[in-house]
Amino acid sequence: NRAKLHRNSLVHLLKLIDVQHLNINLPDGKGINTVKNIEGAELKTVTITGSGDFNLLDNTIVGVPDGSVSLVASALSGKLSVNLNNTANSVKSVIAGSGDDVINIDSVSSSLSSNGRGINVEGRAGHDVFSFSKNSDGRSAKVVVKGGDGIDKATFAGGTDFSLSDLTLLLSTD
Repeated sequence: NRAKLHRNSLVHLLKLIDVQHLNINLPDGKGINTVKNIEGAELKTVTITGSGDFNLLDNTIVGVPDGSVSLVASALSGKLSVNLNNTANSVKSVIAGSGDDVINIDSVSSSLSSNGRGINVEGRAGHDVFSFSKNSDGRSAKVVVKGGDGIDKATFAGGTDFSLSDLTLLLSTD
C-alpha cells in the first residue's frame, strides 16, 4: 500500500504485521518524522530511499526477536536522524546515505555485545554527526562507527568512559 506524503509528515504509529522488509521512498524532498517506534515482530530490514529527511526523533525501529533488524538508507540523499539504544530487539545496524546525518548512540549493554553484534554504523557520504550519550559506554559494549566522504564529527557526553568497552571510530576529516 502507498501513503501520500506531504512536505514533512508525522507518523504517529507504524505497527507492522507479517512484514519482514519495509521500503520507504521519500521523493521530492518529502520527509517523515516519527512520533512512536516503528514496530514489527517479523521485521528484519527497513530501507529508506529518496531525497527527503527521515527522522526517528527519540524513537527507534523494533523488529525480530534476535535483535538483528537493520536500517539501510544507502540510497537516501536527505538527512537521516536515528537514535540507537537498548530498546529490546531494536535496530543496532545502520547504513546511512549521502545526507548530513545525525546518529545518536544512547545506550549499549553488555548483553547486546555478548552476542557479538553490538552497534554497527556506516555514515557514508555527507557531513555526519555521531553523538555518544553518557549511557553509551556500557561495560563490554561493542560499538563500530565508520564515517565516509565528507567531514564527520563525533561528540561525547561528559563522563563517558570506554575503558571497559570496544569502541572503533573511523571518521573522515576531509
